[in-house]
Amino acid sequence: MKHPLEGITVVDFSMIASGPYCSQNLADMGARVIRVEPLGGDELRKGGPPFINDEGSYYMALNRNKESIALNLTTEAGQKVAHALCAKADVVIENFTPSVPAKLGIDYDTLKALNPELIYLAISGYGDSGPYKDRPGLDLVFQGMAGMMSLTGEAEGGPMRSPVAIVDMNTAVYASYAIMVALWGREKGQGGQRIEISMFNVAVAMQSMLISTFLGQGDNLPRKGNRSYTSVTDCFKTKDAYINVSIAVEKHWKALCDCLGLPELAADPAFADAQSRVKNQDHLCALIADRFKEKTTAEWMDIMGKAHFPCGPVNSYQDLLEDPQLKHDGIWLSQPHPKGGDVPNIAFPVRFSGWQQVNESAPPVLGQNTRAVLSELGYDDDAITELLQAGIAKTSV
Repeated sequence: MKHPLEGITVVDFSMIASGPYCSQNLADMGARVIRVEPLGGDELRKGGPPFINDEGSYYMALNRNKESIALNLTTEAGQKVAHALCAKADVVIENFTPSVPAKLGIDYDTLKALNPELIYLAISGYGDSGPYKDRPGLDLVFQGMAGMMSLTGEAEGGPMRSPVAIVDMNTAVYASYAIMVALWGREKGQGGQRIEISMFNVAVAMQSMLISTFLGQGDNLPRKGNRSYTSVTDCFKTKDAYINVSIAVEKHWKALCDCLGLPELAADPAFADAQSRVKNQDHLCALIADRFKEKTTAEWMDIMGKAHFPCGPVNSYQDLLEDPQLKHDGIWLSQPHPKGGDVPNIAFPVRFSGWQQVNESAPPVLGQNTRAVLSELGYDDDAITELLQAGIAKTSV
């Protein structure tokens, strides 16, 4: 077996980010992922600019190594196709609000009756029950509701979001993990089951360290910009750019003082231990900031890199393309696209010593595999043509 999930089939009804990123993780590890999209396609296909081969760039980031079938699930015939797919699947993924799957004929009870061994993942904004269960939500909403934005930004500024869709991405990681656990349970004879993931809960859980700090002191945490609540951490301007420094342990503090040529700071009682340095962080960072302006970022990296403590430049995305470590790691992919040419992508960031990763195909065009999948389910050419003409299915060719 070349890939860890080889032989596992995933039917993915999800849209936008959290579900598709989850299924991409599974596809990267060898699962066969069949995306079931409405006839108009996932909304992310239309999200842009920029567009890559007429597809939204966000869509292109989350859907490699998959197949695409386009179905109208509001029709009985479309649901019949979906049922045939799910009857043979190992995993189903959806991320609708809780009342929607039953209307489309893809709720857990319906599919469980067809396939008792099915692992069914349901992602929603707030879970199956409670006062918010019917609310829709996207990443920005959860960042705000979970308290993240109250901490993000400059001390005197207003709430700010992370431009990275961190709740979507973390939900996908939790979801991938949960599916693996459920598949392992099934392997041990525990059967299929439904997994429920609330994105609001994920947004809270991923802040466990900061919320623990809040619970420990009993007061809301203030916005601190790039600084930390428990260590000396900041982004410093250099002669030509910026550099990040994070000092969490004593040996790193002493090394920083030596690198900066400021041994007197290490001997100053005001900075004698981590608690003192955090208490006097404003004054300390002001002293350090002046010294950082004397050299370029590259010069400081050369000096501090030899001291082996956490530091790094503030890169742009253009910088990432030339980063020697990322080039060495092979993080950048180039995949042939059905519409011609190669499209860029980012590799799955985990390496296995005994398995290969999948790098087979760029994200599919809408309905690229409709005919092949329907044929595999037993539909002959006449039946497929009938579904296409009736607006039940759609194909790219």
